[in-house]
Amino acid sequence: MHESVPPQWGLDDFLDEIAEQLTRLGIAAPPPDRRTVRYYATLGTLDRPTIEGREARYGEHHLAQMLALKRLQAEGLRLAAIGPRIAGASTEDLMSLAAGKSGAAPPPAPPAGLLTSPDRSGLRTQSVLTLAPGVHLVLDDAELSTTEAAILRTAAAGLLSRITALGLTTSPTKE
Repeated sequence: MHESVPPQWGLDDFLDEIAEQLTRLGIAAPPPDRRTVRYYATLGTLDRPTIEGREARYGEHHLAQMLALKRLQAEGLRLAAIGPRIAGASTEDLMSLAAGKSGAAPPPAPPAGLLTSPDRSGLRTQSVLTLAPGVHLVLDDAELSTTEAAILRTAAAGLLSRITALGLTTSPTKE
């Protein structure tokens, strides 16, 4: 194999590589099984593998995604919070995150206002509604109209008052 060609693994070899790298990096998380890898790909948390013939092939970027995901899970983050954090990150940033280096793959800034977009897998839609500066409501499998967004903002007024009283935000929504 030419050295400039990145390694490609079948699923079983990919699982072995993940387990080996988790141990090497000292990540205290169980390695995934076949079903879990497929589930992560279905969610869009893990990029879909390339297909050669009838076999799925995984590369270095897939490995970096899995290792970063497992590091964040070991730190107590839930899968719903991990996906946006690693989405679109480079292989190098993912490996830095997996290695526990600070400053790697910071979470993306939340969108302003109302954003409705399909997730990376194209299977569901998320609506992100800004209730106040720094306060966002994320709804999976939902597309909100302007009227529905206004209703939710009004309904959240009590929650926003409590958040402000706790000093977690400095100004109420002005949208």
